[in-house]
Amino acid sequence: MTYSNKVKAGRVIVERMDSLNQDEKFTFKYRKEVYQLTCYSVYDNGERNLAIGKVGVMSFGSMNIGKIGPTTIELYTYDLMNQRSTYKMDMSSMEVLTPKEA
Repeated sequence: MTYSNKVKAGRVIVERMDSLNQDEKFTFKYRKEVYQLTCYSVYDNGERNLAIGKVGVMSFGSMNIGKIGPTTIELYTYDLMNQRSTYKMDMSSMEVLTPKEA
């Protein structure tokens, strides 16, 4: 996949995230696993507090969204000992699911 195609695929995901209001979510498939992106709050300046978690796993299995680039989403979480873990998710590999598919 070319870089411009990855940017186009990413734009679809970013637009979907930007349209979420507080407590709204959508489900997507990434590398054969089903995940849910949740908007926990929307601030007055339009910034959103977003997190991604695997469907069917307790809430402590989710990661916060730190930075959204043109092709990737940077995720982070902290463990019990305050150690930071990060992951970059490729948005071109994300397939948004309809409620029936989830």
